[in-house]
Amino acid sequence: MNQSIIGDWLGLPGWQIFLSLAVAYLTSAAIIHWVCFHSGWRDQVHSFQGVVAPFMVSPGVIFALMLSFLASDVWARDRQALNDVLNERDAIRAVYDLSGVVGGGDGGAARGDTRLHCLRTSGRVAAHAPRARGANDQRRT
Repeated sequence: MNQSIIGDWLGLPGWQIFLSLAVAYLTSAAIIHWVCFHSGWRDQVHSFQGVVAPFMVSPGVIFALMLSFLASDVWARDRQALNDVLNERDAIRAVYDLSGVVGGGDGGAARGDTRLHCLRTSGRVAAHAPRARGANDQRRT
């Protein structure tokens, strides 16, 4: 488990990466502002002559690149989560379809148990469990 600081930082959730970048850029901007306008070095800093525009473009480009990589990572994770949900849906549908074959006829008991399992795993069992169990008991009679 020999990871670098950059690897650990890139392993953070997207919002934490964005927040850390924003804090870093705002802190550097505050330091530059303080040095230029409020510090004892103010007169020396104001005496500098030169073209600043080409040098101030690079932080903006670096920030834009980091932000675009962050957006790409967020979209990739969203796409992966959607694929996981769709795969789970397909697996549950396959179990549900097979329960009709295994249970015989319409597979009432097996399908009711499959539905109850799906509700339990989705966290909605409290509202639907009595109805699911009641529907299951009606099919058995």
